[in-house]
Amino acid sequence: MARMLDTLADFETFARKAALATPFLREEMWKDRYEKAHPDVFKAFYATHGSPTGRAAIVRELSRVRTRLEEAAPVVRDAVKDVDDRMPQLLGVPADPSPLHVLMVGTFTTNAAVGRLNDDIAAFHCLEWFQTADGERVLVAHETTHAWHEL
Repeated sequence: MARMLDTLADFETFARKAALATPFLREEMWKDRYEKAHPDVFKAFYATHGSPTGRAAIVRELSRVRTRLEEAAPVVRDAVKDVDDRMPQLLGVPADPSPLHVLMVGTFTTNAAVGRLNDDIAAFHCLEWFQTADGERVLVAHETTHAWHEL
């Protein structure tokens, strides 16, 4: 069974409150509300391949990002469950331990990355990059394979 840490509800809480704010205030709210809700996630994400430098772009495109997330979230959740459940058999390895899949909004710096989140190998799925369901399924399969190889 795929292990997931889904940060998207906290992103949506941030986005609803920040929607009418200026871009400068949105960036501060991002740090104070979304990042602070998941400090270990963002510390690990930034240490892997992410960067906080893209915050300005995310908050500037907030409405468009929210629309993408509505479409992306169910696709990514389903793809993670499907792919992750198949990996142990395909690789001939035990099902436990398994990687942690982090569903998040990154900072337009990478579409996905594999790294460490505390003691876990984690695949960081950055849904702001979502374009198509088929493309996202390929990306999830690719990154999930990397995560299992790390294990």
